[in-house]
Amino acid sequence: MILIETPTGQSLRPTHLLLMLYRYLSGAYQLGDVAALNYIKGYLDGRASGKALERVLTVSGHGIGEPEIWLSDRLPGAVIDTVSFRLVDTQLLQFLRTAGRHGVAAAFARFREAVGYLPALTRLLDDDGLVPYWERQAEEWSPPCRTHVNVYSDLPLRIPESRRYDLIYVSHGLRYLDLDVIEKLRQHLRPDAWLAAD
Repeated sequence: MILIETPTGQSLRPTHLLLMLYRYLSGAYQLGDVAALNYIKGYLDGRASGKALERVLTVSGHGIGEPEIWLSDRLPGAVIDTVSFRLVDTQLLQFLRTAGRHGVAAAFARFREAVGYLPALTRLLDDDGLVPYWERQAEEWSPPCRTHVNVYSDLPLRIPESRRYDLIYVSHGLRYLDLDVIEKLRQHLRPDAWLAAD
């Protein structure tokens, strides 16, 4: 198995870098999540109670990072917990939290060397905006930024039973949602709280 060693001592698999490439090229996370979160926040802001959100859970089926940045910028007083149905997502976010700009650039450079025999892939990796985009993401996540965002490397259905949320936002997770999963997540909602899935 190919492993990409980073300057921070982490080992990434090609899967991590391919996910980063896909997320950058598709833009689905930025556009889809921003549209959904704008709608949700507008709806919640318009509620008669107007109660501030104190604790939020984001659950992802395919990539975490962008929604949590959006939420933490707009809910500075809230604690945000994030978890994914896939371990690769939380591993990637933990990498971004420690990598810094240099670590991101080095990881992509090493990945490009490893896949240099695949010209179509290397052309995609040569996109001028790819590395700067992820360098900005790493800066957004590096300390002291986002200290009120907790990243859990566990499955959503293993959230401690006592933990309660004002909002649970499920992003790109519809294929993982069945009635049992929805019911389990609903058990973590406070009274008058909301579960939203896109």
